[in-house]
Amino acid sequence: MWRSAARWAGCCAISWAAGSKTARLHTDKVLRLSVDLPLVIECVDTEEKINAFVEAIISQPRPTIFMGILGLQSATVSTRAVAGIMDSRNCIYALNATASGAVQLSGGVQVNANCGVVDDSNNGDALDENGGACMTVTSTAVTGNYTGTCYTPTPKTNVPREPDPLAGLAAPTFSSTCNYTNYQIKTAGTYTLQPGTYCGNSLNPAIAISGTGVVVTFQPGLYVLYGGGLTMSGGVINGTGVTFYNTAGPGHPDGPVSINGSVSGALSAPRSGSMEAMLFFQDRAISSTSGDSTVNGSSTLALEGTLYFPTTRLKFAGGQSIAGAAAYTILIADRIWFTGTSSLNDDFKNLPGGSPIRTVALAE
Repeated sequence: MWRSAARWAGCCAISWAAGSKTARLHTDKVLRLSVDLPLVIECVDTEEKINAFVEAIISQPRPTIFMGILGLQSATVSTRAVAGIMDSRNCIYALNATASGAVQLSGGVQVNANCGVVDDSNNGDALDENGGACMTVTSTAVTGNYTGTCYTPTPKTNVPREPDPLAGLAAPTFSSTCNYTNYQIKTAGTYTLQPGTYCGNSLNPAIAISGTGVVVTFQPGLYVLYGGGLTMSGGVINGTGVTFYNTAGPGHPDGPVSINGSVSGALSAPRSGSMEAMLFFQDRAISSTSGDSTVNGSSTLALEGTLYFPTTRLKFAGGQSIAGAAAYTILIADRIWFTGTSSLNDDFKNLPGGSPIRTVALAE
């Protein structure tokens, strides 16, 4: 049994000789499938995933050349293809079309990911590694070119640009009526926050958490950062099934998301609903000239979900090792700067629909 490119749960290939009552199970080496024909391939998965594939068979008569000697002037020739919607194998996307350093690593940073990188910039320095930084991922596709040498595997260049994989995802709807204004936690203690609209301004974040001895639990739901953004610079934060929507409006100018310092804990996105897999969602209307967002917590901060900042740069450092990191983390931003050692997984087994990023690909 092997995992297919389509990420079906598994497939078995069984071959037998004509007239034989015995069959042989192939090894997991795909290249052996052409040995000892004929064979039967059986793939097992949920009905939804199997039905996501379509088969096309084209047959038409073609004139023969050598077979005409035997009186066969034509023969029917057939070809077959199978294509469908699959989970994307990528989890890091830099969307900027022209920027230098659209994906950047520096200062000895080590980036390890069980998934691929997509860099849409056509710049000659679209992917920039310097200062002893290294990146180990499953694949790297760059529309332009790269600098540096510490990449595993070697990046592929001049790759056609991929569009924003979440461009079709509707932004969450919310009430602009403020449930909380300039909400601050800076005194040691245990706090529980409820979903709602948190309002801020150019001087005050919508939510600000700091200090030692602070333990904050976010109840499941949507947290609207209506102006001012979000600042966390200390404490322990926990929340399951949460989405932070960073937006702005009249009297509430936008601000960045900033998670820095000794922040620890675990946040995870919803596993169902319209915001499934979305942990941070920044309003697409926020200008590209707005400030960078920063997610740079301690080595014990686990973030399960998608960090989506389509118009601004994201500075990211997820210090967990692959073994200790969240089940999955997806980074999608205008530009991405890895400012510290980062590890990302792509285990979507807890999501009913698999990865939130889907792609159409040829399976056979």
